[in-house]
Amino acid sequence: MAGSPYILDLRMNQRGRQVLLLFILFFYLIRLIQDMPNLVNGYPAFVYFPITRGLFFHRIFEILSSGSFALAGYYILLKFYPEKPFFAATLLLLVSALLFFIFFSFERPNTRLRYFFLSNVFYYIIYSVFGIVFFFIQYAAYKDVQRKELLIQNRQSELLFLRSQINPHFLFNSLNNIYALVYQGSDQALNAISGFSELMRYMLYDTTENIKFTDEMNYIKKYIQLQRLRFDYNLPVNISVSGESIEKTIPPLLLIPFIENAFKHGRYGHSGEELDISIINSESDLHFYCSNKIGRGYKDLQGGIGLGNVKRRLELLYPQSHELVITNDSDRFTIKLHLKDSPVIYD
Repeated sequence: MAGSPYILDLRMNQRGRQVLLLFILFFYLIRLIQDMPNLVNGYPAFVYFPITRGLFFHRIFEILSSGSFALAGYYILLKFYPEKPFFAATLLLLVSALLFFIFFSFERPNTRLRYFFLSNVFYYIIYSVFGIVFFFIQYAAYKDVQRKELLIQNRQSELLFLRSQINPHFLFNSLNNIYALVYQGSDQALNAISGFSELMRYMLYDTTENIKFTDEMNYIKKYIQLQRLRFDYNLPVNISVSGESIEKTIPPLLLIPFIENAFKHGRYGHSGEELDISIINSESDLHFYCSNKIGRGYKDLQGGIGLGNVKRRLELLYPQSHELVITNDSDRFTIKLHLKDSPVIYD
């Protein structure tokens, strides 16, 4: 990353005022340490509270002249670090030397250069180091914020990509089902197309990060109705939902891949071959259960794009606050999901 104020953000550029305010405290701390032996003996050599006009303006000049070294170190690094570190170091030395001779000129002809140098160079170095240290503290904090923001942006992009995968996955499966109904001349084809259009409207136009639990349940129920149209008998689906009245939000299309997977790979039609779905919603958590007989064509027990997609979404949206258990006993496929907290919002 570049280190110019344009890239580093205006917030760091505005920290110059903080440098000066903290420097005033630092300036008095240095003077206090220097004057400590005199304070112990009861004869302080430094006037901490100037009461005359002359002393007051002299103190202001002292603080500003000393603080200019700290500000020079801070702003030179802000402008050129980390793109041009050697140039920044060279420029800092030149600017510090220039400031040194400017302030020396205010002392002439009463002060010799050698005496002025020996009396002040140690403190000017300390003041420059103060500005440099302050910059790197702020720079480290900025880079940490920048890293977190980049992580959030990456996770937002990944969540959008994962959700975009669900739409075509659902689209192709549903179109295949509708094609089969039309090909068979089923009188349920028109109902299937109507139900499909409602679901597509929901998937395409509801782009919010979280939706009401009741809205998600309406989608699930419509999806089950659409899938039932594929069968020429009353498909046995046992669905139990509790807590629909609780005002709670969840990420859209989070549960549907599990149900879609059950319809795609399940075996139905005989006794004991029901699809069992149970959802318990409470203010603190949500329990989802889905179980079905395994069909002959069920080869991928992890479910391909659908289940792999939802697993990753759960990792991003419910880190450390979800429990997903997938069980295959060679005859029945069962999914148990426990959401223990609200989803993370990456904004």
